[in-house]
Amino acid sequence: TSLSFEGGLSSGSADFAKPYNLTVYYLGSDTGAFVSGANISIDVSDASALTISELGLSDSYVLTITGRKLGTFSLSVIAEKSDHRVAVKQFLFEVLEIETYVDGLGPLTALLVGRSYCFNFSYRHESNGSYITDANTSASGAGANWVSFEQLPSGLYSVHLTPAEIGDYSVLLQFEKAGFSSATSRLS
Repeated sequence: TSLSFEGGLSSGSADFAKPYNLTVYYLGSDTGAFVSGANISIDVSDASALTISELGLSDSYVLTITGRKLGTFSLSVIAEKSDHRVAVKQFLFEVLEIETYVDGLGPLTALLVGRSYCFNFSYRHESNGSYITDANTSASGAGANWVSFEQLPSGLYSVHLTPAEIGDYSVLLQFEKAGFSSATSRLS
């Protein structure tokens, strides 16, 4: 018996948390016919990095692989059935970081000391513009201690700023979340 992957693949990739389907064929060596009802198991170099489910169809097995950590991981796909030889095939799977950007504007005019201001920003998917919620937010640079963040139900992040001193200041706002590239915007 032998194992093969559809398209002769030996590797694949998908964005973080996006399902990837790998079609597996377990074939008898004498007839080349599909062996149904086999026990398919998968050994992963880092078991916490991927979630894998298996579905047996009439002519193949479909493994759905979903990345939970960024990186490249080795999978050993193992097929076994009584009265058949065990077959093992390797597959490399890369979990890719999702590209992002920050959208929003800071102050367009000079700000007054002691007055509170609010500016809305969004942390978004580069590919489709959808909002990324529950991000870790931080501020750095001169004036960073005057800034606080609040996530709004709409998916926007409200940035509150209360300047405490006269002068020119530039605060770097950073947005980050596991599986996504970090993105920044500047309040000046």
